[in-house]
Amino acid sequence: MRLRPAIGGAACLLVAAAPARAQGLVATLEVSTPTTTQRASSLTPPTRSPAGPVVVVSADQPLTVQWQVRDRGPEPVAEVLAHCFVVASPAPTPESTRARPVVETALTMDFNATNVASGTFSVRVPAAGVYAVEIVAQGSGSDASTPARAALAVRVR
Repeated sequence: MRLRPAIGGAACLLVAAAPARAQGLVATLEVSTPTTTQRASSLTPPTRSPAGPVVVVSADQPLTVQWQVRDRGPEPVAEVLAHCFVVASPAPTPESTRARPVVETALTMDFNATNVASGTFSVRVPAAGVYAVEIVAQGSGSDASTPARAALAVRVR
């Protein structure tokens, strides 16, 4: 998928991973540019420091998003919805799931300790601003209230 930027300039990636995770589910996210890669995981605490890792890329260059969800718990998790999306948002938050996505992908499947789901897509962010790239994985039943979430922020100038 290719979206053309409305305004030329540069983009900066700032890492921010959310710590909440469903029992057994682990979400990981990787955002790459032609020169740099940033990673986030639902297993790592958030990094929202302005002095954190920053990647500068021309607005004309694509962002490649890779996500993965796996179950590391002892019990299977039924009907897991894995939803990866890019939205205009000042910071990755649970509220950004309500915004209209620039691009999104999703799947639903049952997980046990041997299952892994993953996906990859490329996107060109359409306009200057701040965007959130997130993967959220949430099962049904007891796992429904605590999703595994990993996120990266993208600043486009």
